[in-house]
Amino acid sequence: MNDLLVFIAIFVISLWLLARPVVAESQSGNIMQGQLKRLWQDAHQNLVQNDVSRAERSLLALLKLDVRNVGAYNRLGIIYAKQGLKKEAIECFEISSSIETNASILHNLALVYYNDRQYEKAARAFEHAIEKDPENPTRHIALAKALERMEEPKAAIKELEKAHKLSPGSQGSSMLANAYRQIGAPDLAEEVEKESKVLKQVKA
Repeated sequence: MNDLLVFIAIFVISLWLLARPVVAESQSGNIMQGQLKRLWQDAHQNLVQNDVSRAERSLLALLKLDVRNVGAYNRLGIIYAKQGLKKEAIECFEISSSIETNASILHNLALVYYNDRQYEKAARAFEHAIEKDPENPTRHIALAKALERMEEPKAAIKELEKAHKLSPGSQGSSMLANAYRQIGAPDLAEEVEKESKVLKQVKA
């Protein structure tokens, strides 16, 4: 009987000891989430107030706690890009895109590559962004600009044609008309411009 009571006591104590780390881990997780939320809010507020240095510090502190926070890397990359820190911006966007393949992140990465005159890398990043978001005319226009820099006018025109088809009458349409004229196809340019005028009249 005594042995049975001892066994039960040991069993109950064992269960209590096993439960303690779970509770502690849960409390620790809640504290961590609270810290992450506070740092993210601080970064956002500082950006609203145009205090870039403090926003950067908040994001870096956040990344020390959560090294796979895509939003923090992306926001930090935007800050660096605006400051002209291309190397740092590229690093942030590359890390971010390696964690999560997102069209917006890839587009941001491509823009930094483009501004750094790394046109082939920019084109590849724009292409990946288009794979994720094929119905966005802005991404096709951006890719067309990179292809033009790479002296690939035919490929650039194909992207502008896609942009025009997705959003006739927009920037892509005017760029496409100009591109047609540059290759000696004024009839095609006029056709694009007519389509754009018809759309504007319909919208009006």
